[in-house]
Amino acid sequence: MQSKKLSFIEAVTNTFAGFIVSYITLLILNKYFNMGLGYIESVEVVLIFTFISIIRNYLIRRLFNMLNSAKSTNNKKGLICL
Repeated sequence: MQSKKLSFIEAVTNTFAGFIVSYITLLILNKYFNMGLGYIESVEVVLIFTFISIIRNYLIRRLFNMLNSAKSTNNKKGLICL
């Protein structure tokens, strides 16, 4: 099972990569759809989504670790888990 700290580090690393892709995508979409966002506003929007993404990634990782842990515990008791 992955530790909470490692789950968080993984979520931040994954989200940092997403931040770069999101920022570049937002700059392209900004020009294509003429949204009128400057570079600072674009960074602000991407930072909001990045923060949400870190929380989402962390919670999903912990959920799957919890489910995996419950499955392992049930298997040790001789129970059948799907």
